[in-house]
Amino acid sequence: AAVEAIREHTDRVNQYPKSSHTDLTAKIAEKWGVDDEQVWVSPGADGAIDYLSRAALEPGDEVLVPSPGFAYYAMSSRYHHGEVTEYELSPADGFAQDAETVLSAYGGERIVYLTSPHNPSGSTIALDEVEAIADATAEETLVVVDEAYGEFADVDSAIPLVDDRDDVAVLRTFSKAYGLA
Repeated sequence: AAVEAIREHTDRVNQYPKSSHTDLTAKIAEKWGVDDEQVWVSPGADGAIDYLSRAALEPGDEVLVPSPGFAYYAMSSRYHHGEVTEYELSPADGFAQDAETVLSAYGGERIVYLTSPHNPSGSTIALDEVEAIADATAEETLVVVDEAYGEFADVDSAIPLVDDRDDVAVLRTFSKAYGLA
């Protein structure tokens, strides 16, 4: 079947895909109920993390990340000359995530990363807690909610927050639930 599909499309193998991904962007926007302009397609969540670091960080800016957590937040931040601070999630309470835990470690960082569901524990953070964090952080702080495993949890997405806020970004990926890495 694959060979047959290749033969059927040999007249188009010299064509590059659309660089703007407008058709994909429109479908994603429709699925999540947001404007096309609020969707940005990147080469995976890692690519989005890199682009956010590049766009938001000046040398020496600080980034707040969960510990334990996805190591790439810190790696990308350091690569883009940022400094990394951590907020601790504890196994004693099931790695519970809430505004108090994050804000007790917050010191004006330029980016704050939240992971829901959290990797590796699977704990989630409620939408009202995400909103409380965004409300309590400085205007120039970007709160990034990584929902790479969002399809595997029964928790509200933070996507609705991007309609009313410029200080919240939400990451989703095709690689976890859809196996398209």
